[in-house]
Formats: sequence, structure tokens, C-alpha cells
Amino acid sequence: MKNLLIGVIGVIGVIGSIREYQNWKREETANYGQGWEQTKVLKESETLVGPYINEKQGFRIRYPKNWLVREDKTSTAFYLDNKSIQIKQISTNLNFPDYVDSLASGVIRDRDYVESWVILTFEGSQKALTQKSNKIYLITAATPAKNWNEYELTFKEVYKSLVIF
Repeated sequence: MKNLLIGVIGVIGVIGSIREYQNWKREETANYGQGWEQTKVLKESETLVGPYINEKQGFRIRYPKNWLVREDKTSTAFYLDNKSIQIKQISTNLNFPDYVDSLASGVIRDRDYVESWVILTFEGSQKALTQKSNKIYLITAATPAKNWNEYELTFKEVYKSLVIF
């Protein structure tokens, strides 16, 4: 009798586990290939044009279509309405990790490492840093916080297009 009871409980447990696995698998595969939930709110990247070449500062980059360009001695900015992307070569005595840590000392929403990029996301702005030999480049992207999801992918595509020479 005892063995029969243990056998029945075992069979019920196995059947329950199989049913639970089937439900779990259905839930997990329902949205397969559609990306993470947090990326579903992001709009597609705008079309990039260019490249824009800055011989003095030593870089080439693509930028969003219809955006205006403003260049001065130390930086280049691309802007449209209340959105902007600024590229600047940094002169510092700090090494790259220490310089990044000095920028990240405030309150940041996210710190991300993508290939040779360090991306710091603040409320309504993002700083992307990269280094080639002894040159540190800082790209600052800004837009009102409420519009961030509309332009985040565009900003990341701009970062990826940077070529330092």
C-alpha cells in the first residue's frame, strides 16, 4: 500500500512537471526573435548620411539625415531642434579608465561596454567614450528625457560609424 501511494505521487509529480514545462516553453517561445521587452519601446534608427570628415580632429563619422553641422576648434556638433550630438577630442593627463570613472561619478542610469566603447547614460543624455593610441574621443548625445526612446538607437548607430585616423 505504501509503495502504491509513493508510486501514484511520483506519477502525478512527473505529469505535473511535464505540464508545467509545456506551459513554460509556450510562454518563452511566444515572443522568440522579437528582442528584449525594454527595446520594444525604441524607435528605429534614423537614416545616417555622410561621412562627415574632420581632418583637424582626426575622425570620420556618419550623422542623421537633415541634421545641421557646427564645427569649432575643439569640437564638432550635429543638431536638429532640441537634439544634439557633439564629438570632442579630450586632452587629459588621466588614463582612459580613470577619465571614464571621473565622468561616471554622478548619478548614471546605465554603464555599458560595447567593443572599445564605454557608454554612460544619464537622464536625457549619453556620453560615449573611446580611445585610439593616446587620443580619447567623447561623443555627447542629448535630447529631452521624454524623447530618449525615439533617438537612442540613432545615437548608437552614430557611435558605431566613428572612424578615428
